[in-house]
Order: sequence, then structure tokens, then C-alpha cells
Amino acid sequence: MILVTGAAGFVGYHLVNALAGQQKRVRCLVRNEPAKINICDKHIEVIQGDIRDKKVIDSAVKGARQVVHLAAVIQSPDPEVVCQVNVEGTRNLVESSRQYGVEQFVFFSTLNAVLPVKNHYSKSKEKAEDIVRKSGLNFTILRPSVIYGNGDDGTIARLVHAVKNRKIIYLLGNGKYKLQPVYIDDVIKAICETLNNLCQFKDRTLFLVGKEIVSYTGLVDVISEIIGVKKYKCYIPLSVIDIIIKVFSLFSKKGIQLEDKLKTYPHDKIIVDKLLQKDIFPLQVTPLKEGLSRYIAN
Repeated sequence: MILVTGAAGFVGYHLVNALAGQQKRVRCLVRNEPAKINICDKHIEVIQGDIRDKKVIDSAVKGARQVVHLAAVIQSPDPEVVCQVNVEGTRNLVESSRQYGVEQFVFFSTLNAVLPVKNHYSKSKEKAEDIVRKSGLNFTILRPSVIYGNGDDGTIARLVHAVKNRKIIYLLGNGKYKLQPVYIDDVIKAICETLNNLCQFKDRTLFLVGKEIVSYTGLVDVISEIIGVKKYKCYIPLSVIDIIIKVFSLFSKKGIQLEDKLKTYPHDKIIVDKLLQKDIFPLQVTPLKEGLSRYIAN
């Protein structure tokens, strides 16, 4: 039995459906009804509950041989919620996994956890990684970069929507900050490979990144080329955005959330340390243009 937390999320439902397709028994821990998971599949079991609830975690872990921990809060108006879910939720899961003899613990972190500038989310993932490393479990930590693909609602999904629907593409700052996007199919292959090869990936921390490094501006150009349109790009100075958000923060917690997000926005999200190149997951990844073409065609 494989327990997958955050099974209703973007990566989660892709993973659950892939594992069920391999005839593996999967237990899904979700907060809300998982619309994209085939709950009628005999290989899939669903438990609804909050990862902060130790009793729910105990019932979810009991009987599982492997755990894939995907559940996380990326943004919240309340930074404490990010910490409670991402740090204390991970602690709960680790304690239950030790208690019930889990053989393999796969933790889904983020490349942002090693970047010099961090927001609440990346700081929480850094702390959670430390909990996993000190757990005594057979662990693998995976650090993905920006993930894109069918069902994505993040950075690249918003860019694709903008290119399809707007005459002008607005970019914050100079648009030169870089990404190393990775296609969802490659992420799922990597997780499955990890689950199938405990010895090879035991006690390792690995990055899941695309082969190509691209700027936000370059990403807009690639997407525009695939769709077959030309778009005018308008660059908004970060100083202007910063002032707007600071004023907004005086009246709404949403502004505090945006201020936290802006903290890491203009910084490169790539592996710059050559020593870390050896820690890239050994996988033949999908070329960026090919992956984006598949995604946009769906």
C-alpha cells in the first residue's frame, strides 16, 4: 500500500492515477472531495482529513508500506497556516510513519528551499526537509522546479492563458529572471522510479528540473510561437508593484500574502551551484518546447 498525501492536488492526482494504472494499491489523503481521482477504481482508497490532525494521520499511515508526502500550503494570508501544514503536518506524518514501520518516505519539497532569498513557503519546506532527514526513516527528498502540464494552475498556466487571451503581456520587473521548468509527466516518472528503487534513492535529496533554462520573457516567446501569435510585452517596475502591495497590505491580509510572494519573484529559480548538478534526478526529461506543445494542445 502506498499512501499519497495531497492526492487531490495537481501532482497528486496525476501520481495516483499513474500508480493505479500500474495496479498498485493507493491510499489517498485529501482535504476535500478529489474530483479528478477515480474513486471507483478498486486500487484506490480515499481518506478525507487534515494533515494537522494526528488521529487522521495515524489512520492514513497504518498499513502503508510507502508514503509520498505531497500535501502543502503554498500561499496563505496567514503565515502561521503555512508553517502548521508544511512543518507540523510533516512532523505528524514522520512520527506516524516511524510508529507504523513505513519502509520508504518520499518527501516532495521545492528547489526554492535552497535559494538565497526565501518566502514563508520555501522556509517551511526547508524546515520540513530537516525533519525528514532526522527522522530515521528511509527517505528520498525531491526538489522540483516550476512544474507545468495538464491541470496546472500556476505560473506557466497563467502565462499560457495570458498569451491566448490578452493583447499585451504584463511582466513584473525586467523579465530576465530565469526558470528551469519541468513537465508533469517527468515528475510522475521520477516519483514512480523512486518508489520502485528504494536502494538506489535511499537517503538522497534530488532536484527535479528541466534541461533548459529560460527567462520569463523567453517563456512568453516560446508559448507565443507554439500558439502562433505575436504579443507585445509590457514590463512593470517592481518598485511600483511593491508600493501598490504595501498599500494593499494595510487593508487586507491578501496584500501580506502578495508581499511575501513578491519577495522571491524577481530571483532566478535555477540550480546555479555546480556542486549541486550531481544531485539532479537521473531522468531523460522532456524538452521544454515539446512539453509546452503537449500541454497547450490539451
